[in-house]
Amino acid sequence: MLEAMRQSAMIAVYSLLLLTTPVFGGSAIDYDLNSGPTYDDQLLGINDPTGSWGLNRFSVMDLMGKEFVNTETLTGNKTLTTSDYTVQVLDPNGAGRSIYLPAEASSTNMKFTFVNTGEGIQSLRIRSDDGTTLDYLHPDSSRTYVCDGTTWYPLWPYDSNLFWIESDAYIGPRIAIGGDAGTQQTGYHSYVNIRPSPTTETAYSFISTLSVTHYVNPATNSSAYFYGVGGSVATSVGNTANMPGLVGGTFLVNHKGTGDVADAMGCRLMLYNYNGGTIDEGWGGYSHASNSESGTTMTNAYAHVGNITNYGSMTDAITFDSKFNNYGTGTITNAYGLRSRTTTNSGTIGTFYGFYSQAAIGTITNTYGVYLEDQTVGSSVNYSLYSAGTNYLNKEELRFAPLASDHTFSGKFITATAGESVVIGDVCYLKSDEKFWKIDATAEATTKGQCVMATASIGADASGVFMTKGLIRDDSWNWTAAQELWAPTTPGNLTSTKPTTTNHYVRLMGWARDDDHVWFEPDQTYVKVK
Repeated sequence: MLEAMRQSAMIAVYSLLLLTTPVFGGSAIDYDLNSGPTYDDQLLGINDPTGSWGLNRFSVMDLMGKEFVNTETLTGNKTLTTSDYTVQVLDPNGAGRSIYLPAEASSTNMKFTFVNTGEGIQSLRIRSDDGTTLDYLHPDSSRTYVCDGTTWYPLWPYDSNLFWIESDAYIGPRIAIGGDAGTQQTGYHSYVNIRPSPTTETAYSFISTLSVTHYVNPATNSSAYFYGVGGSVATSVGNTANMPGLVGGTFLVNHKGTGDVADAMGCRLMLYNYNGGTIDEGWGGYSHASNSESGTTMTNAYAHVGNITNYGSMTDAITFDSKFNNYGTGTITNAYGLRSRTTTNSGTIGTFYGFYSQAAIGTITNTYGVYLEDQTVGSSVNYSLYSAGTNYLNKEELRFAPLASDHTFSGKFITATAGESVVIGDVCYLKSDEKFWKIDATAEATTKGQCVMATASIGADASGVFMTKGLIRDDSWNWTAAQELWAPTTPGNLTSTKPTTTNHYVRLMGWARDDDHVWFEPDQTYVKVK
């Protein structure tokens, strides 16, 4: 029936074309039944101003099953008019681009389809003409909008013959949740998108065999959790059969070809927050293992397991990789590559390991239980390993290789209060007021006792980091390698000259590694010059 109507409409339009003003140079003509033909650059259609035909603007290309396509690389925001092409294939060419739809009142029965060919975070924000955000179109995705004269509505995934073949499968009941949901309710609405051969389409990089999206718009505040996709497998109560395994969900990438795949991800979990929204706690991925009832047994519980199997060659094998991408003027207060914690309210945990590296087995050339690269990029302090408690390492390995930048250090340190203003490299002693003051080798009281070195400028009565042993760099120094460095008679300033004045005190502070590096390791003894 629809095809017959389409053919009849096409015949009618072709008849008008033969009997009236022709099309020149590819221009298109609108026919108004009351006032005659008017020119339009992109749409050849029929206007029905009285509404007696039940038509508004009916595209000849729609009648033929085809649509006009505009392919464009944006340099800024884009505002559409009712005469623009109905399919917009757009490369944002940057972040923060907005697409403004025409006013609803002039867009009755119109539709626009958008395809985002951008990369990375180059999403397109679809807006109404008044600036209201309707949706975010992520890279490698598409969306169709239709208008009834008052509102633009999304239809997706894109259903045009030009790009996608859509199969709409309802796997289970579609459930509309209004207001608060007190029980679990699940609705399934899945789209299977089958594209033509990608070898003939170089403009698109995203092929999806299954896309599931649920819009959640409760009318009031809701206590329900909403799941985009949920999968589960369960045994019935009373079942006693042994089974090798239960898997709630599985995702598989199986590359059997000989071509190069740049990135292969068995499962990709993402979390986005747009349009000024607030998320109290955001998890890109969440895994949970639970003994849900008293008396149940789980011998080993792993919330997350990363397993790598290799029969060929791998350059880097990483079971867990954390990255932080902080763009623009964004601020991350605390960034944790890995954090472990316990939140036990009752019960007993025998032993808690914040991090446990199991002994390696097999043939391995080099083994590191923990390996830390150069930690000298901090603008304030740099900790290779830090403990806020009072525990100590059983063994230590301090850095002796040159430091990468000026005013950095590597070694053991404490956080304490300065009795007076000090600068990096000042050597200090602990006074009875529990503050550190500059060493002055002209008196015993200002030479003896615990000795430390300031790692930065610290004001009087201010807290700062003092090194007790290790390597420090200051490019203003000009030592000679292997020089012995002594407690100074000029308060705080290291000296390569051993005190010889009667009643002064001699105490070794360390050695010059090179011209701008000092190995600080103060001697626990001192002598008085006679």
